[in-house]
Amino acid sequence: METTKKTSNNHIDALDGIRTFGILLVSWFHLWELSWLSPYTHINNKLLNSIGIHELNIHTWVRFGFTGVDFLILLSAVVNFLPFAKSIVYDTDFPDIKEFFIKRAIRILPSYYLCLLIMLIIALVNHSYSSTGFLIKDLLTHLTFTGIFFKDVYTTTQLNGVLWTLQLEVLYYLLMPFIAKAFKKKPYITVTVMLLITLLTSRFLANSLEDAMPYNNFFPTFAGFYACGLLITVVYYYAKKNDINSKAIKMGALIGVIFTLMIYNRILNSMYDIDRFHGQLSTRFLLMLTIGFMTLFLIFSPWPIQKFMGNRVFKFINLISYNLFIWHQQVFRFLRDHHIPFWEGTEYPNVVGNTEWQYKYTFLSIIFSIIFASIITFAFELPVGRYLRRRFLGKAAKTTESKTETDNE
Repeated sequence: METTKKTSNNHIDALDGIRTFGILLVSWFHLWELSWLSPYTHINNKLLNSIGIHELNIHTWVRFGFTGVDFLILLSAVVNFLPFAKSIVYDTDFPDIKEFFIKRAIRILPSYYLCLLIMLIIALVNHSYSSTGFLIKDLLTHLTFTGIFFKDVYTTTQLNGVLWTLQLEVLYYLLMPFIAKAFKKKPYITVTVMLLITLLTSRFLANSLEDAMPYNNFFPTFAGFYACGLLITVVYYYAKKNDINSKAIKMGALIGVIFTLMIYNRILNSMYDIDRFHGQLSTRFLLMLTIGFMTLFLIFSPWPIQKFMGNRVFKFINLISYNLFIWHQQVFRFLRDHHIPFWEGTEYPNVVGNTEWQYKYTFLSIIFSIIFASIITFAFELPVGRYLRRRFLGKAAKTTESKTETDNE
């Protein structure tokens, strides 16, 4: 398999790039919702105009950037199935399930619960809850990662709306060892059932609901993502075990990357014809397959692509990605609501077309979200993680991620 020269042979550079892409898509979408600054510019260059290039426009990718979550969920399936897939391909003992759960808890819980604490304090100070009953329900369901099963919590939580993604992933973490065991015994049946769950539930909800918003991220509609993640990891280890690494495969993978990007672009453009929430459900199955194949092709892509996907900027974004995902939207809203950069009047400056503010706000939002995520990561997540690993796993703490496949997290 292709690896960059300065990277562990166990590390998959392509996954760093995919995570970065997913994080940037989601963040840019949330920023666009608040700034209304579309990534479009007219090109007035004779040479470029002569070959038909008149504009630079990636508005569609930003407009539907919420699909970045689909990339992140499939990526979560890939990196967490890696140790199970390795045991299946090499016919070794399954990873210790208790240790798997402890590692997942150490990775997810500290920053997640810190976020809940901070957001709860803010909500109480601002009197954001209309009733004590909903406050208790909102808090308890978030503490137990069950908020996605309650319509009112999912749609009106005061504890950070992006946390539904983490709740969904944690619930699938609990199922992963059992999915892997089922796959080892009955691979075709296991994968087929999971893919059908995604296909049938997403299509049923898309076609039967007038208001799809409360169910656009319904738990069963993501089952197929974890089937794809398991298949990708099994293929990866099968190729590694049998030293399948020909130039033809690399070139085929490169063509596959280009092809799946084109399909992804077509899926996004199709969403203009339908409301966002029905669009998410109606395209989920095809989007899942597209992202799955794209991930597989990137893993097998030529060395220059691997090198790019594993560059230092992407690795840094990966390092802070968890807290960047958790906090980016809250930072964006804080800046706007506290008039940073300064604006006056009764309407938000993006509504009245204040272009200068839009550019300044976009720049400051990017900078401050990265700074805030970095502070939480280096001052809290990493030291707490090191302590908990020593405490519960008896292993030396790591100062950085991405040292083994399961740390491609």
